[in-house]
Amino acid sequence: MTLSMVIAILASLNGLGLASTFIARVSLGTPWQSLAHGFFIFCLLMIGVLTPLSFVWGVAYGMACGTTLAVMAVTAVLDFERHRERPFADTSPMPSSSR
Repeated sequence: MTLSMVIAILASLNGLGLASTFIARVSLGTPWQSLAHGFFIFCLLMIGVLTPLSFVWGVAYGMACGTTLAVMAVTAVLDFERHRERPFADTSPMPSSSR
């Protein structure tokens, strides 16, 4: 396998991983949500296995896969819906007797 083929495979798999992240976020609340999340988990596992293996071809390839893995992990847990009401947030003003 030539190095240019390895670069093409790694780039396409990293692109697929990032695309699955976007698809999983866009699909929230739709009938496709469970399918999109399953695809995201598959891609997350694939990138997770690929990251240490890609260091065989060079540090730059490992870092690219590691960056993709980090972006996918952070995006999976990041809350983009800051405008929604939080059930446990205390929004009532502080009573004057406790001041």
